[in-house]
Amino acid sequence: MMKKCRGASPGSINSSVKNGKENPMSRFLMSVVAMVAAVLFASQAQALLVTNDGSQVFFDTFENGTPGNLPDTPDTSEVGTWTPGGTGAAWTITNAGIPGAYSGSQYLQGNLSAGFPPARFDFASAASSGTVKSAFMYYLPTGASDFAPLTFRLFVNGVQNDRIFGLSHLSGLALYDEENGASNGAVLFVKDEWNKVEVEYTIGAATAAVTITNSLGAQTGNINAKAVNVGAPITGGVFFTFSSTNNGAIYIDDIPEPASLALVGLGGALMLRRKR
Repeated sequence: MMKKCRGASPGSINSSVKNGKENPMSRFLMSVVAMVAAVLFASQAQALLVTNDGSQVFFDTFENGTPGNLPDTPDTSEVGTWTPGGTGAAWTITNAGIPGAYSGSQYLQGNLSAGFPPARFDFASAASSGTVKSAFMYYLPTGASDFAPLTFRLFVNGVQNDRIFGLSHLSGLALYDEENGASNGAVLFVKDEWNKVEVEYTIGAATAAVTITNSLGAQTGNINAKAVNVGAPITGGVFFTFSSTNNGAIYIDDIPEPASLALVGLGGALMLRRKR
């Protein structure tokens, strides 16, 4: 004889199955979660992301750019604008498959032989208070100079050379603070792999926190804000390539947003519930 499960009715054993048939509502919810997660990943892959108190002020998917061309003005699914400066060869979109995808097929490429021109991006709205967070991936191949192949800045009052702070690295690949002209040997970049770069700055503070994550682990240090600009509205950012005598290229890529990861987790939970 079959034993009954005490404290459980047949209908409570699996709420997604009734009389041998799948609950239509359960199937519908799983479909919605899957579709939303797919859309978010499609729109958020290959992105440079900057937020102000959690709201996007700049967001670009390099997937929408034309390979060989300058970064395009973000489309309607993105936020902010690009204003590439200097020679057209300095910053371009590439899909050449080098150095290998972090999470997609296209990157922003900085050509080190092109000189000093910047790739400037402007926020959709100025960040006048709160906390500004920037996040991107950075790849430095063997053969490229250690000496400032990439400098990343956030600037104030619409002037790209009027920074609130700037970071780079010099010989030895240690995090370099533009404002005080010093390197932090406890925070190191690594060549031939993707380095996750995260910067967090509370407007009005004297320092910004920088976290570099790579095969050495997550390493955090501070860089100084420019004293005369503390409290000024942050209006955009800029990438510079300073190693003008070195051939080769560097690459910028995306960090998927937590919201999309959370939706995937929710979809997994619903699928697990269905199996149970």
